[in-house]
Amino acid sequence: MSTRRALAGYDVFVDGLEYLGTCTSFTPPTVEVAALEANVPGHGGSFDISTLRLAKMEATLVMGDAFPALETLAANPRSVDTPVLRVSAHADGAADLRRVEYQISGLWTKQEPGETSGGDGGGDRGMCTYTIGVRVFTHTIDGVEQRHVDLEQNIHRIKGADVNKPLRDALRRR
Repeated sequence: MSTRRALAGYDVFVDGLEYLGTCTSFTPPTVEVAALEANVPGHGGSFDISTLRLAKMEATLVMGDAFPALETLAANPRSVDTPVLRVSAHADGAADLRRVEYQISGLWTKQEPGETSGGDGGGDRGMCTYTIGVRVFTHTIDGVEQRHVDLEQNIHRIKGADVNKPLRDALRRR
């Protein structure tokens, strides 16, 4: 299992066009294979069996304020089809400037106002955390695709190579 790291300083766009601001924290989805727990007599306890399918993914986005454009997406089934969340950053390295970008779409499952959020509609409402049940995401660095995952189509590309193609071919899913 891989660890999830929170990243900061990412610009947030809805549908690739509407700029909302810079998020204070972004946790990208973790890609894992789903497993079923099996308990067979004589094996000394339960063990996991790989399903060769991708497990559910989740991303977390923390913004400095609650934005109306994001509030309408939280817990709204139409958020799956509506926008693609585009989160991008320019990472200043020792030698060069890199552009790291995540394009995410899926169901916005949760919105959690921070403790300082007033919620009364007046003044600063404070930090707001959004959780996204990711269905499709693409991670690029300097315009080169590093990883693309589409849960519904069972597509998982790593640097252009589709690692799930043999499984889809075996199941005759094209």
